[in-house]
Amino acid sequence: MWQVGDTIAEGYAAQQVLLQFQGALLADTSLPDIRKAAALDVVAAADKSLVDGGDEWLQLLNVCSQVNKSVTAAA
Repeated sequence: MWQVGDTIAEGYAAQQVLLQFQGALLADTSLPDIRKAAALDVVAAADKSLVDGGDEWLQLLNVCSQVNKSVTAAA
């Protein structure tokens, strides 16, 4: 199972992970646009926090939990 801590420990940059995740979200045709928009809003906020000096682990953890909540809401 993938874990945020493992990703950071392996040296991946959180901004790169977010960029690739954003691309995967945009390419997903099975997800309704309203849920994509909610997930991308969370990704954008995390990216802004990282630029402002936020903790990478906390930002990725927040994105994972918020996106999971928005994508699975009323599913």
